[in-house]
This record gives sequence, C-alpha cells and structure tokens, in this order.
Amino acid sequence: MNHQMKLSIFSILHETRLRAVAAVACLAAVLVLGSPALSYACGGFFCSFDRPVNQVGEQILFSVEGTKVTAHIQIQYQGEAEDFSWVLPLPSVPDVAVGVDELFAALRATTDPRFEIKWENEDGCNYTNNCCAMMEMDGNAPAAGGAGGGEVTVLKEGAVGPYNFQVVESDDGNALFDWLNENGYDQSPEAKNLIEHYVETDFVFIAVKLSKDNEAGDIRPLIVEYEAPTLACIPIRLTSIAAQPDMPIFSWVLSDARAIPLNFFHVILNPKAYDWLSCGAPAGQGDYCSGYNANGVDCQAEYIKLVSDAADSAEGRGFVTEFAGDSQIMEGALYTEGQYDTEPLKSMETPASFLQKMMELNFPRFSVLIQELIRDNIPQPDASELPEQCQSEAQFYTWNMEECLKYMPEEWTFDPIAFAQDIEDRFVKPMKDAQALFTKHSYMTRLFTTMSPDEMTRDPLFAFNSDLPDVSNIHTITAKATCEGNNNWTATSINLIFADGDEVLLEGEFEQCSGGGPI
Repeated sequence: MNHQMKLSIFSILHETRLRAVAAVACLAAVLVLGSPALSYACGGFFCSFDRPVNQVGEQILFSVEGTKVTAHIQIQYQGEAEDFSWVLPLPSVPDVAVGVDELFAALRATTDPRFEIKWENEDGCNYTNNCCAMMEMDGNAPAAGGAGGGEVTVLKEGAVGPYNFQVVESDDGNALFDWLNENGYDQSPEAKNLIEHYVETDFVFIAVKLSKDNEAGDIRPLIVEYEAPTLACIPIRLTSIAAQPDMPIFSWVLSDARAIPLNFFHVILNPKAYDWLSCGAPAGQGDYCSGYNANGVDCQAEYIKLVSDAADSAEGRGFVTEFAGDSQIMEGALYTEGQYDTEPLKSMETPASFLQKMMELNFPRFSVLIQELIRDNIPQPDASELPEQCQSEAQFYTWNMEECLKYMPEEWTFDPIAFAQDIEDRFVKPMKDAQALFTKHSYMTRLFTTMSPDEMTRDPLFAFNSDLPDVSNIHTITAKATCEGNNNWTATSINLIFADGDEVLLEGEFEQCSGGGPI
C-alpha cells in the first residue's frame, strides 16, 4: 500500500478507571523560565563565560506519598538579581529547601522521547538515515512575574540557599496583591484576579527573593514539601500572565502507580505522523545525533509541534504520557556511592591543586552550582584590581591562576577544609537526596504538554491508576529499503513497519541523508 498523505495526528483517550488518590501538587511559577546553559571547550571549570540562553519549558518533579507532596521546581530567570521575585500558591504551609539543576538534566537525558529505526534492508542495499537528530527537547518559556500589605499574615519566613522567603495568607485577594507589591514581589495588574482566585481556594503563597550578595546566576531549584489533601493540580492560571504561546510543560511524578490527567485529555500521538526518515535514529547507533539533522530539520521543534497540534485539537487541554514505568530507570543517574568523595580535597594546600583534584574526582565541569562554589571559596577580585591577563574567569581560574592569586586581598586565606565541606553540603548531599527519591518511590510518570495563555483557564488535575500499562520513551519501527542496480546507498522504496503491524510504503529516490518528510 502506497501512502503519500499525512495521516491523522493523534487519538484521544480519557481515563475513567481511577482509584482514590492524594494530591500530586498545586503550583504555578510566575517568572521567566529561560535557563543559561554553559558550554566549554577546554579542560577547566571556567573555559568560557559566555552564557547562551537555552530556553526550556516549566519543569517540575513531584514526589507523592499519601497526602504529602514534595515538589522540585526548576526556577530559571534572566535579569538583574535585585529584580528577581517569585510567587507560588500552595494548598498548605510548606517546608522549604533547595535542590540541584542536575536533577532535571538527568531526568531529561533518561526520559526524553527517542525514535529509532531498525533497518532490515534487502541484500545489497546499504541505505539508512544515519544523519538523524535525536530528541533534545527545549522549547519556549514563560516570561516573568513576581510576588509581594493589608490584611495579610506572615505564616513563616526564613532563608534557604540563595533565597529569602515568606509564606503568607489572607482572606482578601486585593490586600494580598497590594502586600506583594509593597514588599517588593512585583505583580502585574493582570495577576490581581488570579491571586483572588487562589485566596478564595484557601491557598497560601510562598514569596521568594534572592538574599543580599547573591546573583541571578545563583538561582537553584526550590524544593517545597507540603500537605495536599485534595486532588492534584498545577495551578497554571497564574503562569498565563507572562506565558508565551505553546509553552512546554514537563512534569514527572514519583509514586507507586502511573499518574494520569484527570480533567485534561490523555493524548496519544500517532506514530505515522512523525518524520521518521529525517528524525529517527538508526537503532544501536547511540545518542550521536543532536538538534538538527543533516537536512536542517529541527526535530525537537517538529516533535513539540506534533504535541501542540494534538493538545490544540483537544481544546488545548491534553497531556502526552512520554514515560511510565519503574523509577529504577534513574538508577545512578545523579549519584552512586562514593562518586563525589570530598575527603581528598581537604588535604589540598593550594587553590590550583584543589581544582585539579576536583577534576580528577570528576566533579562536573559544566555545573552552574560547582562554578558558584568555586567563586564563593576562591572569590575573584574586581577586574580593576587585576592585570589584563587575569580579568576573565577562564584566565583567573584556569590558565594564569598561580599568577592571578597574587592579587587576592591580603586578608584572604585559602581554606580547603571549609571549601570541601561547602561542596559536601551544597552539592553532594542534594545530589544524594535527589537520587534517593528514585529508590523511595517505585514508579515514575512523565507527562508533557504545551499550553498558550488563552488555554490556561483550568488548572490540570492528576490522579493515579495502577491498572494502566507502562509506557516506554523509546519508540521503534522496522524499515526495509530497496535499492536498484549497483547504487547501494540510494533507496528506490522504503517500507516502514510499525509496532502494531501496519505498513507504509514510500516510493521515490531516497539518497543517504535525504530523509523523506512526514508520511
């Protein structure tokens, strides 16, 4: 059968077999989500200080145990540190901590969707699409918001990591809106009605600012642990104020059963709508593809558009389950016993030997937190106090360190024991704690969608269903290419065989790396 038309994009299922569950979470981030992703070319921790923006969607990990919810929320922000503020509505007063961005990098690396083609060509035909692009999904991010007297009660306040926070409540939405603004948690006028909505729902608000002397680059994921006796929700309404069209929303749920959308549709993508020849990786080749393929096809954008089209056809309210299964898929993804041993660091006598030992112990060079720890413990003086060859971070911390350290203030002394303890407290322990989540909970679900501001009129609710099957993030089809004559690298037809047994025959001339477009 010869199919040259693009088939229907998706089908929609709405799960009705639910078992009673506790809340997953009810939260919305009101800020710019646009994280700086660092890229380096040399062997040190500061090879280049350029910070290209790698925008991603909202990313949240929920850990659910009865009515207790722990949410790891990645906070990403562009702007001046003094302008940063962040407000989150919650169903109860939370305990607050800070986490590590590495958690989300590991989750993405392990659970991002992958599309693979198993080639079983006829004899003499060597065609494969070996210039594919694997999924490395980014996306457009929501923009910023804020937080901030009147009939308002401060229930809790404190400092954690780089943040100062206050947990507040009121029975008057206008009073709470005014308080947020008067206390430096700047809110746009559009937020007033939404804040009133959450006040009427008896939510409290955690309002966060960077503490003095912290920079925007010090921002880390926030961890909030709270009781949620009602059904789970992500209160996306507050995010709508500054969200961009088709904002990606990534959520992972750790519990003992598969998480499902309750008041949204469950969207299942049609595999025949995917551009397999341009964006599917030959099976067994590993993760060698990234971003665009050889023909300039942006495969991550194509996939996100596929999800967006499906969600739009579900009235803008549909989630794709991209992974559901044993949480041990994350075993060792963040930490293994003894991986980051700080004891050898304590005996290092100089900053240079300390950093070299960190490299030998495989502390991650590209970690924003590790770089922050280095800056805190070996603070680079103001550029006006340094010679030209020491003014960049790459020069100061890598190439000319021995010379540059001569310009440190006289009162500064290097303390390797304190430095090592700082690494243990702020990096190693959070990595251990994050890894332990996947041992504590037996099941993980990844749910993904995109939403535009005009679609953010309903907070998504989630429940659990232990009867539903697992969902793999690896999608595989079989392909059989036919070549003619002695031209073994050009196919005249390709037969795609899908997991359900359906076949699609593509006819034409397919040169190596040419792809073929959507079916």
